[in-house]
Amino acid sequence: MSLFREFDDERENGSEKALKTRSRKRKHGGNNNYTPEVRANIAKLCIDVGPLKAAKKMTQELGREVNESTARSIKRHS
Repeated sequence: MSLFREFDDERENGSEKALKTRSRKRKHGGNNNYTPEVRANIAKLCIDVGPLKAAKKMTQELGREVNESTARSIKRHS
């Protein structure tokens, strides 16, 4: 019984140390906020040329990546 208790104590102390030393590194990019004008432009482009071409065009215009799924989502919610 005491063997297991010592093992549990060591495991708990080790996990506390791991939690304290874990870095706060982001796992992915932050959320992008688009102005209503940009969202309207993306939605219109999706209707006209499709989400893939709309995403590529808006990526070039904005200078940051716009995913095809984002373009589809903006079109769906507009």
